[in-house]
Amino acid sequence: MKKIFVSDYDGTLFQNGVVTDRDLKAIERFRAQGGLFGIATGRIVETIRHEIDKYDIPIDFLIGANGSVILDRDYNVLETDDMDVDAALEVFDFLSTKDMLYYGISDGFKIHALGESAKIYEGFDMDYESVIKGPIRGIYGLVTSRDITFEICNAINENFSHVIKAMPNFQHFDVVGLNTDKKHAIDRLLKHYNFVGQVATAGDAHNDLEMLGHYRGYAMKHADPEILDVIDRTVHNIHEAIEDFMNHDK
Repeated sequence: MKKIFVSDYDGTLFQNGVVTDRDLKAIERFRAQGGLFGIATGRIVETIRHEIDKYDIPIDFLIGANGSVILDRDYNVLETDDMDVDAALEVFDFLSTKDMLYYGISDGFKIHALGESAKIYEGFDMDYESVIKGPIRGIYGLVTSRDITFEICNAINENFSHVIKAMPNFQHFDVVGLNTDKKHAIDRLLKHYNFVGQVATAGDAHNDLEMLGHYRGYAMKHADPEILDVIDRTVHNIHEAIEDFMNHDK
Protein backbone atom coordinates (compact mmCIF):
# COMPACT_ATOMS: atom_id res chain seq x y z
CA MET A 1 0.00 0.00 0.00
CA LYS A 2 1.22 3.50 -0.83
CA LYS A 3 2.30 5.66 2.08
CA ILE A 4 2.90 9.36 2.70
CA PHE A 5 4.67 10.78 5.74
CA VAL A 6 4.24 14.48 6.56
CA SER A 7 6.53 15.99 9.19
CA ASP A 8 6.49 19.29 10.99
CA TYR A 9 9.93 20.91 11.05
CA ASP A 10 10.75 22.95 14.17
CA GLY A 11 10.68 20.78 17.28
CA THR A 12 9.95 17.67 15.23
CA LEU A 13 12.41 16.98 12.42
CA PHE A 14 14.61 19.86 13.59
CA GLN A 15 15.43 19.31 17.28
CA ASN A 16 18.15 20.75 19.49
CA GLY A 17 19.47 22.84 16.64
CA VAL A 18 20.00 20.04 14.13
CA VAL A 19 18.43 17.51 11.76
CA THR A 20 20.09 14.22 12.70
CA ASP A 21 21.71 11.75 10.31
CA ARG A 22 19.55 9.03 11.83
CA ASP A 23 16.38 10.88 10.87
CA LEU A 24 17.71 11.57 7.37
CA LYS A 25 18.56 7.90 6.86
CA ALA A 26 15.07 6.90 8.02
CA ILE A 27 13.58 9.27 5.44
CA GLU A 28 15.81 7.77 2.75
CA ARG A 29 14.75 4.20 3.67
CA PHE A 30 11.10 5.22 3.63
CA ARG A 31 11.40 6.78 0.18
CA ALA A 32 13.46 3.84 -1.13
CA GLN A 33 10.48 1.61 -0.31
CA GLY A 34 8.19 3.83 -2.36
CA GLY A 35 6.99 6.18 0.36
CA LEU A 36 6.54 9.90 -0.19
CA PHE A 37 7.99 12.28 2.39
CA GLY A 38 7.34 15.98 2.85
CA ILE A 39 7.50 18.80 5.37
CA ALA A 40 4.51 20.80 6.63
CA THR A 41 5.70 23.84 8.53
CA GLY A 42 4.58 27.19 9.80
CA ARG A 43 7.74 28.69 8.35
CA ILE A 44 7.61 30.88 5.28
CA VAL A 45 8.82 29.12 2.14
CA GLU A 46 12.18 30.85 1.76
CA THR A 47 13.35 30.03 5.29
CA ILE A 48 12.35 26.36 5.08
CA ARG A 49 14.01 26.03 1.67
CA HIS A 50 17.19 27.30 3.29
CA GLU A 51 16.92 24.55 5.92
CA ILE A 52 16.18 21.85 3.34
CA ASP A 53 19.28 22.85 1.37
CA LYS A 54 21.41 23.15 4.51
CA TYR A 55 20.66 19.61 5.71
CA ASP A 56 20.06 18.09 2.27
CA ILE A 57 16.62 16.84 3.31
CA PRO A 58 15.01 14.67 0.62
CA ILE A 59 11.41 15.77 0.02
CA ASP A 60 8.63 14.96 -2.42
CA PHE A 61 6.53 18.01 -1.53
CA LEU A 62 6.51 21.01 0.78
CA ILE A 63 3.68 22.65 2.71
CA GLY A 64 4.74 26.10 3.90
CA ALA A 65 3.25 28.94 5.93
CA ASN A 66 0.88 26.61 7.83
CA GLY A 67 -0.72 25.32 4.65
CA SER A 68 -0.98 28.63 2.81
CA VAL A 69 1.46 27.44 0.14
CA ILE A 70 1.78 23.93 -1.31
CA LEU A 71 4.74 23.10 -3.56
CA ASP A 72 6.08 20.03 -5.34
CA ARG A 73 9.61 18.66 -4.91
CA ASP A 74 10.96 21.22 -7.40
CA TYR A 75 9.24 24.09 -5.54
CA ASN A 76 6.64 24.64 -8.22
CA VAL A 77 3.53 26.14 -6.60
CA LEU A 78 0.59 23.72 -6.63
CA GLU A 79 -1.90 25.71 -4.54
CA THR A 80 -2.13 28.76 -2.30
CA ASP A 81 -4.60 29.96 0.33
CA ASP A 82 -4.82 33.71 0.99
CA MET A 83 -5.97 35.69 4.02
CA ASP A 84 -8.58 38.43 4.09
CA VAL A 85 -6.36 41.47 3.47
CA ASP A 86 -8.34 43.97 5.57
CA ALA A 87 -8.47 41.64 8.57
CA ALA A 88 -4.78 40.78 8.22
CA LEU A 89 -3.74 44.44 8.20
CA GLU A 90 -5.98 45.15 11.20
CA VAL A 91 -4.35 42.32 13.16
CA PHE A 92 -0.90 43.57 12.16
CA ASP A 93 -1.82 47.03 13.49
CA PHE A 94 -3.14 45.43 16.69
CA LEU A 95 0.19 43.69 17.25
CA SER A 96 2.01 47.01 16.96
CA THR A 97 0.35 47.98 20.27
CA LYS A 98 1.72 44.91 22.07
CA ASP A 99 5.11 44.21 23.62
CA MET A 100 6.47 41.97 20.88
CA LEU A 101 9.95 40.54 20.40
CA TYR A 102 9.00 40.56 16.74
CA TYR A 103 5.89 40.50 14.60
CA GLY A 104 5.65 40.09 10.85
CA ILE A 105 3.30 39.86 7.90
CA SER A 106 4.01 37.59 4.95
CA ASP A 107 3.05 36.56 1.43
CA GLY A 108 4.01 33.00 2.37
CA PHE A 109 7.44 33.28 0.79
CA LYS A 110 9.10 36.29 2.41
CA ILE A 111 8.15 38.50 5.37
CA HIS A 112 8.03 42.10 6.58
CA ALA A 113 9.01 41.86 10.25
CA LEU A 114 9.50 44.44 13.00
CA GLY A 115 10.99 44.27 16.49
CA GLU A 116 14.31 43.54 18.17
CA SER A 117 14.25 39.86 17.13
CA ALA A 118 13.20 40.53 13.52
CA LYS A 119 16.82 40.13 12.43
CA ILE A 120 16.24 36.36 12.23
CA TYR A 121 14.57 37.11 8.90
CA GLU A 122 17.52 38.96 7.37
CA GLY A 123 17.80 37.83 3.77
CA PHE A 124 14.16 36.73 3.72
CA ASP A 125 12.53 40.13 4.24
CA MET A 126 10.26 42.25 2.04
CA ASP A 127 9.06 45.83 2.33
CA TYR A 128 5.66 46.73 3.74
CA GLU A 129 4.43 48.27 0.48
CA SER A 130 4.95 44.96 -1.30
CA VAL A 131 3.09 43.08 1.42
CA ILE A 132 -0.05 45.21 1.44
CA LYS A 133 -0.46 44.81 -2.32
CA GLY A 134 -1.27 41.20 -1.47
CA PRO A 135 -1.67 38.37 -1.33
CA ILE A 136 -1.19 38.02 2.43
CA ARG A 137 -0.79 34.45 3.67
CA GLY A 138 0.38 34.70 7.26
CA ILE A 139 1.12 36.82 10.31
CA TYR A 140 3.75 35.78 12.82
CA GLY A 141 4.78 36.87 16.29
CA LEU A 142 7.15 36.12 19.15
CA VAL A 143 6.59 37.16 22.77
CA THR A 144 8.30 36.52 26.08
CA SER A 145 6.06 33.77 27.48
CA ARG A 146 3.56 31.06 26.58
CA ASP A 147 0.89 32.82 28.67
CA ILE A 148 1.23 36.01 26.63
CA THR A 149 1.04 33.96 23.44
CA PHE A 150 -2.32 32.52 24.49
CA GLU A 151 -3.56 35.94 25.59
CA ILE A 152 -2.82 37.48 22.19
CA CYS A 153 -4.21 34.50 20.26
CA ASN A 154 -7.42 34.58 22.29
CA ALA A 155 -7.84 38.30 21.60
CA ILE A 156 -7.33 37.81 17.85
CA ASN A 157 -9.70 34.84 17.72
CA GLU A 158 -12.40 36.67 19.68
CA ASN A 159 -12.38 39.61 17.27
CA PHE A 160 -11.66 37.99 13.90
CA SER A 161 -12.88 34.39 14.15
CA HIS A 162 -15.20 34.88 11.16
CA VAL A 163 -12.27 35.25 8.73
CA ILE A 164 -8.95 34.26 10.36
CA LYS A 165 -7.53 32.23 13.24
CA ALA A 166 -4.52 32.54 15.54
CA MET A 167 -2.58 29.46 16.66
CA PRO A 168 -0.23 29.47 19.68
CA ASN A 169 3.12 27.72 19.45
CA PHE A 170 4.92 28.05 22.80
CA GLN A 171 6.23 31.67 22.71
CA HIS A 172 5.45 32.00 19.01
CA PHE A 173 2.09 32.34 17.32
CA ASP A 174 0.85 32.16 13.73
CA VAL A 175 -2.22 33.78 12.18
CA VAL A 176 -3.75 32.39 8.97
CA GLY A 177 -6.99 32.27 7.01
CA LEU A 178 -9.95 30.65 8.73
CA ASN A 179 -9.78 27.44 6.66
CA THR A 180 -6.00 27.29 6.42
CA ASP A 181 -4.08 24.64 8.31
CA LYS A 182 -1.73 21.75 7.65
CA LYS A 183 -4.52 19.17 7.63
CA HIS A 184 -6.48 20.93 4.89
CA ALA A 185 -3.27 21.43 2.92
CA ILE A 186 -2.59 17.68 3.09
CA ASP A 187 -6.16 17.05 1.92
CA ARG A 188 -5.57 19.27 -1.11
CA LEU A 189 -2.20 17.65 -1.79
CA LEU A 190 -3.70 14.15 -1.78
CA LYS A 191 -6.44 15.29 -4.12
CA HIS A 192 -3.93 16.92 -6.46
CA TYR A 193 -1.99 13.66 -6.79
CA ASN A 194 -5.09 11.40 -6.66
CA PHE A 195 -3.37 9.61 -3.80
CA VAL A 196 -4.96 6.54 -2.25
CA GLY A 197 -3.09 4.98 0.67
CA GLN A 198 -1.94 5.56 4.23
CA VAL A 199 -0.97 8.97 5.59
CA ALA A 200 1.06 9.64 8.73
CA THR A 201 1.93 12.97 10.33
CA ALA A 202 4.28 14.13 13.07
CA GLY A 203 4.39 17.34 15.09
CA ASP A 204 4.60 19.04 18.46
CA ALA A 205 2.48 22.20 18.53
CA HIS A 206 -1.01 23.63 18.09
CA ASN A 207 -0.58 24.26 14.37
CA ASP A 208 -0.01 20.48 14.02
CA LEU A 209 -3.07 19.39 15.96
CA GLU A 210 -5.54 19.11 13.07
CA MET A 211 -3.24 16.93 10.96
CA LEU A 212 -2.19 14.83 13.96
CA GLY A 213 -5.78 14.13 14.89
CA HIS A 214 -7.10 13.43 11.40
CA TYR A 215 -4.31 11.23 10.06
CA ARG A 216 -2.07 8.70 11.81
CA GLY A 217 -0.46 11.25 14.09
CA TYR A 218 2.81 10.99 16.01
CA ALA A 219 3.27 13.65 18.69
CA MET A 220 6.75 14.37 19.98
CA LYS A 221 7.11 13.41 23.64
CA HIS A 222 8.19 16.99 24.40
CA ALA A 223 5.12 18.43 22.64
CA ASP A 224 2.90 21.11 24.13
CA PRO A 225 0.89 19.58 27.01
CA GLU A 226 -2.39 20.37 25.26
CA ILE A 227 -1.23 18.32 22.27
CA LEU A 228 -0.26 15.36 24.46
CA ASP A 229 -3.69 15.49 26.09
CA VAL A 230 -5.25 14.72 22.70
CA ILE A 231 -2.69 12.64 20.77
CA ASP A 232 -1.83 9.30 22.38
CA ARG A 233 0.80 8.06 19.92
CA THR A 234 4.12 9.63 21.01
CA VAL A 235 7.74 9.32 19.85
CA HIS A 236 11.05 11.00 20.55
CA ASN A 237 11.96 11.76 16.95
CA ILE A 238 11.17 11.24 13.28
CA HIS A 239 13.08 8.00 12.78
CA GLU A 240 10.99 6.36 15.53
CA ALA A 241 7.81 7.56 13.85
CA ILE A 242 8.87 6.46 10.37
CA GLU A 243 9.96 3.02 11.56
CA ASP A 244 6.61 2.49 13.26
CA PHE A 245 4.71 3.71 10.20
CA MET A 246 6.70 1.49 7.84
CA ASN A 247 5.76 -1.54 9.96
CA HIS A 248 2.12 -0.49 10.33
CA ASP A 249 -0.29 -3.05 8.81
CA LYS A 250 2.52 -5.30 7.59
